Amino acid sequence: FVPESKVPAEVLKVRNRSAILEADNRNNCEKIILYRKLVRLNRKSLNDCSPYPTAGMNDIVRFNVSNFIQKMDNPVVPLYAPGDNGVFEIVKGEKMYYINLVLQLKNEEQLDYKRYRIVLNRKGIREIEMF
Repeated sequence: FVPESKVPAEVLKVRNRSAILEADNRNNCEKIILYRKLVRLNRKSLNDCSPYPTAGMNDIVRFNVSNFIQKMDNPVVPLYAPGDNGVFEIVKGEKMYYINLVLQLKNEEQLDYKRYRIVLNRKGIREIEMF
């Protein structure tokens, strides 16, 4: 874990934290995990491996969320909503957690950031959003 003061400004900008989340973080303190993976490719060696041109590379990031899931609350929570007759009714809501993943992709000519949001609850990953 790293303190927010150590996170580069570019990453915080890409993270794009909402004002509501900023206010909530004063009480709940969002945790920031630093994960680094360096991949170096030698273009000449890559070209020598195959007679066909290489247009790109895919890198797979495996992120194990099982430890997070074990510590989560019940995925179904009661919510109170105003009914048609003005009386509050109990409706079932899903408790969701969000993991924001910011990747820095860099080569000799360019620097790029990609942001993903992993939506999950105790049942597992529900959605992955790309921004």
